[in-house]
Amino acid sequence: MHPVPTGSYEADSFANTGLNHWSVQPTIAYKYFDPQGLDVSLSSRLIFNTENTDTHYTSGTELVIDYAVGRNLGKVKIGATGYYLKQLTDDEGPAVASDGHRGEGLAIGPSLTYSFNPGMQLSASWQHDVIAENRSQGDAVWVNFATKF
Repeated sequence: MHPVPTGSYEADSFANTGLNHWSVQPTIAYKYFDPQGLDVSLSSRLIFNTENTDTHYTSGTELVIDYAVGRNLGKVKIGATGYYLKQLTDDEGPAVASDGHRGEGLAIGPSLTYSFNPGMQLSASWQHDVIAENRSQGDAVWVNFATKF
């Protein structure tokens, strides 16, 4: 995955839709799926960020592990989902805190998926940040629709 600097960005703006830097995110994933039982997904990635050329700030390298565990009950799957994030290297640039501003985060929450047929699903989940160090803390609600074509 190679996210690109998309969206508008102004260094002096309070809120921006873009980050104004590139990142490279090599990813490895594992999935165990029993149609009548357990469903486990793990995805691990390292995020290598480039410098924001407007602010000359570079966020440190991050390790992110996304996880989901569920139980298939016919057309419905109930479970839990979340992530763990650990920043491995210090941020660099002007005004970086003496501690390197390393972030850490952990979120967990319930998930529910309905399978209309083997190739079409609707899922919803809520994730609550239980750990948020040097990063925003809050809740995220996700609604996803997936279909095979």
